[in-house]
Amino acid sequence: MKHFSFHYKELKETDLIFLYCIYSILIFLLYFLLYFSFIFALLFFFMFSVVFFFTIGFHLFCLLLAFIFYIVLFYTSQILISFLFLVSHILSYLFPFSFFFLSPLFIFPFTLFFSFSYYFFLFLLHSTLFFSFFFSAFLFSTTFLFIFPSTLFFLFSSFLSTLFFFL
Repeated sequence: MKHFSFHYKELKETDLIFLYCIYSILIFLLYFLLYFSFIFALLFFFMFSVVFFFTIGFHLFCLLLAFIFYIVLFYTSQILISFLFLVSHILSYLFPFSFFFLSPLFIFPFTLFFSFSYYFFLFLLHSTLFFSFFFSAFLFSTTFLFIFPSTLFFLFSSFLSTLFFFL
């Protein structure tokens, strides 16, 4: 790693791949902490509502689906791709000619496929959460008027999270 530099013009391709591995791990930790804290926020606010037992099941089911798709489909694939990039980075120092199946040209189509499928399921899950909050607001606001501000808060937060992930 003697040739590693933080000047962009002096970076080699293997250094950029190594930085991509670090970036993927940091993004994984950020998303995991974001949704982990979002579940606790849901539990905290719905504990103080009368309709806790009517709505929390559907919301937790949506969040469970979100965790299944996020962790299984995207994060494991990103970790595997990052691991392959890391192996390719190490092999480029050991051998002057690394194997083709470990090269970034081979891994790049898999990265595109997993990224596309991730954003597709991200759109489905956030729209499901958004409409579930909208449905609960429409259903329970006429009967429980004091629950309506908390439901609007979740509606607004899900809308903001949808905007956050697609901007």
